Amino acid sequence: MNKYLHRILLLLIFTSISAAAYLFSSSYKHDAPPLAPTIPPSQTTTEKLTPAILENKKINPDTGTQAPQPAAVEKNKPTNPAPSTTPASQSPEEISKTIPITLIISDTPYQIQASLNSTAYQVMDKLRQENKISFSTKNFSGLGYFVQEINGIKNSPSTGFYWTFYINNQEAKVGISNYKIKPSDTLTWKFEKK
Repeated sequence: MNKYLHRILLLLIFTSISAAAYLFSSSYKHDAPPLAPTIPPSQTTTEKLTPAILENKKINPDTGTQAPQPAAVEKNKPTNPAPSTTPASQSPEEISKTIPITLIISDTPYQIQASLNSTAYQVMDKLRQENKISFSTKNFSGLGYFVQEINGIKNSPSTGFYWTFYINNQEAKVGISNYKIKPSDTLTWKFEKK
């Protein structure tokens, strides 16, 4: 993606986050009932993004990255249980259909049969439930899950290394909680400098 398109995309994301922060702020009065969380609070963390939080985290609007902070690598850290891996919108026929998926994490391949129309998050969660991988995420309201750590290796803003998600060898333009898998997909995670 060229530099200008990347900047436009980041501007659109920032604008969306700002609008969402305004809509969900306590000063904005609306008649809609509050949204019920789909995941118990003990299983994930959710952070509403507001201009104050963005300022405190010193997120660079040009790159979308957080200012350097110390990062630690923790091995064998227990992870919280994840939400159900069966989407509520799937019919019983779709649930019974499975498709082959390859998930590659740092050059280690994992073969898995996943339900048709599952998300990449659900594929990873299935492997986590089988104790084949571990990962932790942070849920951003309205945006979905962002991976913070895989198999004990955390994103490191201080060194500029982050987990980057690829779909069929192309850097993903959508997050793992929004990408619906397709037959024979190869999902890849690379820990690389960004």
